[in-house]
Amino acid sequence: MAFDVAKADRACNFFESVLKHTKGEHAIKGQDSFLLLPWQEQGISHVFGTVDEQGYRVVRTWYDEVPKKCGKSETAAGVALLVLDQDGEPGCEVYSAASTKDQASLVFKVAAAMVRKSTYLNKKYRIIDSTKVIVSRTDPTCFYRAIACDGDSHDGVNPHCVIIDELHRWKGQKALDLWAILRKGQIARRQPLTYIITTAGVPDESPLCWQEHEYVRSMLEGVIEQNPAYYGRIWGAGQEDDISDPDVWAKAIPSLDVNGGFLPIKAIREIYEEAKNKGESELSDFCRYHLNLWGQKAKRYIHPSVWATGDKPTRPLIERPCYAGLDLSSSIDLSALVLVFPDTDGTYDILPFFWMPEDTVKEREIKDKVPYRDWVKAGYIETCSGNVIDQNLIRKRILWAHECFAMRELAYDPAMATQLVIELDNEGVNVVPVRQNFLTLSEATKKLKELPMQKKFRHAGNPVMKWNIDCVSVKSDGLDNYRPVKPNRASDPKRIDGAMALVMALQRYLLQPVEGPSVWANSATAVM
Repeated sequence: MAFDVAKADRACNFFESVLKHTKGEHAIKGQDSFLLLPWQEQGISHVFGTVDEQGYRVVRTWYDEVPKKCGKSETAAGVALLVLDQDGEPGCEVYSAASTKDQASLVFKVAAAMVRKSTYLNKKYRIIDSTKVIVSRTDPTCFYRAIACDGDSHDGVNPHCVIIDELHRWKGQKALDLWAILRKGQIARRQPLTYIITTAGVPDESPLCWQEHEYVRSMLEGVIEQNPAYYGRIWGAGQEDDISDPDVWAKAIPSLDVNGGFLPIKAIREIYEEAKNKGESELSDFCRYHLNLWGQKAKRYIHPSVWATGDKPTRPLIERPCYAGLDLSSSIDLSALVLVFPDTDGTYDILPFFWMPEDTVKEREIKDKVPYRDWVKAGYIETCSGNVIDQNLIRKRILWAHECFAMRELAYDPAMATQLVIELDNEGVNVVPVRQNFLTLSEATKKLKELPMQKKFRHAGNPVMKWNIDCVSVKSDGLDNYRPVKPNRASDPKRIDGAMALVMALQRYLLQPVEGPSVWANSATAVM
C-alpha cells in the first residue's frame, strides 16, 4: 500500500478544473469553479491516492457523516462523475441510491447540472432526465443512474461505484435488500467504491446507519484496528459539549467559514437562537441536523481511553483469590469467561477467555464489523468445530482455571447454563447463580465504571475485552440501581459478553467478608 501523489492530485484537479458549482453564491458567473474545501480535499486525496502495488484504489468503502448544508450532495455528485470519467473501468456502472425516488433525484440533479456546465463533460455524456441517467455518448455500457429503495427491483446490477445518500433514512426490508444487492454486485470489480454520505439519525430507527457509524467510531477511537479498505470520518459535537458554544459548532461543521468554508457561522447562530426559543423539539433537531448528535443515543458507559489505563501486564496470579464470571451466549454466538483476581492494594487483574463456533466466525465478522478472524488467529478467541458452541471446551477451561488458581466461586446466569453448571458442580466447582436484575447487578455495575477511572484494573489490553467494554451501556430502575443493557443479538452488532462476565465476578467478590487490608475496608459502599 502506498500514497500516489499524482493520482490524488488528478482527482482533486478534476473537481477544480472540470466541475462547476451549480447553485448558490458559488454558481455566480465567474466564481463557479469547484474549489475544494479542506475536508473535501482531504477525503478525495486519501481515497483516490491510496493504492496497492498494482496501482488500484485500496479504499473500497468511504463513509462521511457530516451535518446538513455542508455540500455533501455536491461532493457525492462530483465523486460519481470523477469515477465514471477517470477510472477507465470497462462497462462502468455508477449508481447513486437513496431511500426514496425524490431523495435519489437530488444527487442526480446536481450531477446533471455539472455535466451541462462543463464543456468537456457535455461533449462526452448525454443526460436522460426522464430516467435519471447520464450515459457515455460513445459507450452505452458506461453510465451513471439514480435509483431508490422504494423503486423497482435492481437485481443484476454490476456497480463499479455506488453513492449511498443519507443512509440514516434507509429503513425497512426494501432498504436492506437494496444495500445487499449493491454491495454484493461490486464483487467482480477491480477497484469498487461505495461512498456513504449521511447526517446523524436515531439508533433504533436507523440500525443500518448506526452500524456503520459505530464501526467508524470504533476505528477512529482505536477500539478496533484500522481497516485500510474502509475510510470513515465523523464530524459532530460530543454528548457532553455545550451546544451554544461557537467552538463546538466549528468542531461539528467542517464547511463553516471559520474552517475555510462557505457556511457563515452567523447563520448557525441564528438557527440556534431560533431553535432555543421554540423549545425542546426544535433544539433537538438543531443538535441532530447541524451538530450531528445522534438522537436518543444510549450513552457509552466507559470510554476507551479510560479502559486503556489498565492496558498493562497482569501481576502473578497463582495463589491469589479468584472469582470467575461466565456469560454463555446462544449456540452460535460469542461466549465469555472472565477471571478476576483482587489484590491487597485494592487493584484487580483480569484474565478473559472467549469462544465462538468456527463455522460462524466469517459470517459474524461481516455482520458485527469486528476482526474476529484476526482475534482467533492471535489466540484471543478459541473456536469450536462446527457451527455451535461446544460447552465441553468451556467446561475444560473452567476446570483448568479451578485447578491452577484459587478459584472460590464461578458466577453464572441461571437462564443460560443449566447443564454445564450441573457438570461443574459435580466436579467440585463452587457455582453460584447471579440473577440478571437491577438489585443484584447494581453495585458491581457501578464498580465496573469506578475501577478503571481509578486505574485499578490490569487487563493486558485484550482487544476482545476492550471491544466488549466499549459496547456497554446501562439502564436504571429509577431508584439509583443500574445494570448493563444486553444488545439484541439478532439486530445489534454490539457484544458485551466479557463485560457481563466481569460484572458477575465482581458481584460475587463484593459480597465476601473483608479479609485483612482491603479496598473496601473503609468504604461506605462495602457489602458485608
